[in-house]
Amino acid sequence: MDRPTIDALIHRVSSISDWGARVRVLVEQRTAMAEADWAEFEQELVIRAGLRDERAQTVLLALTEATAEPRARRRRGEVLSPEADWGTGRPLTLGERKTLARKPDRRLLEKALRDVHPDVVAEVLVNPRLTEADVARLCAAPHARPEVLARVLASPRWASRIRVRRAIALNPATPAPLALALVAMLDRQDLRELASNERIADAVRARALEVLRRLPPTPEPDPTRH
Repeated sequence: MDRPTIDALIHRVSSISDWGARVRVLVEQRTAMAEADWAEFEQELVIRAGLRDERAQTVLLALTEATAEPRARRRRGEVLSPEADWGTGRPLTLGERKTLARKPDRRLLEKALRDVHPDVVAEVLVNPRLTEADVARLCAAPHARPEVLARVLASPRWASRIRVRRAIALNPATPAPLALALVAMLDRQDLRELASNERIADAVRARALEVLRRLPPTPEPDPTRH
């Protein structure tokens, strides 16, 4: 894939204001492209995002949802799960849980945060009582599901929060494709922590080192200034 084609695709996708439409375009492109071309596009996207190219970072976040979408779609038909009983004495249907997840009630919010269904999580993420600390805790959970993490990254309200990105990237339970998409958006300290964590996938640690090498050197302090 040549550079003008990559430039055009990044510009096209990043210019789409609707998140869902942006993801759909990436899914379509992924289906239409040859594997080698798609791999080259992903690699160039990560490099540019690592250099703090805002358009590339926007597309990279949408790419995490496009990657997880097939898994999320397969799970979307589930109605009951071990977490579906919110202490009501019976398992709640998906519709009931989604309704309760939107209510500005802290007690219900805590129960919704433990629900594993991505559609419930999507409702939680727009709850006005939800805090950044809540989302970071959700993303740092040892058994966080890929579909849930993808929904968080699809949320304009939370995807830009450094604390949330950090929680996802540094969670050993995060699938490598999601973590790889976030590596380029971390600061130096987080990149070093990621690279040194032996519980993190080797590919993610290697990407963190690669991004660190590409960052401009930190200016040395001026000894003449006090």
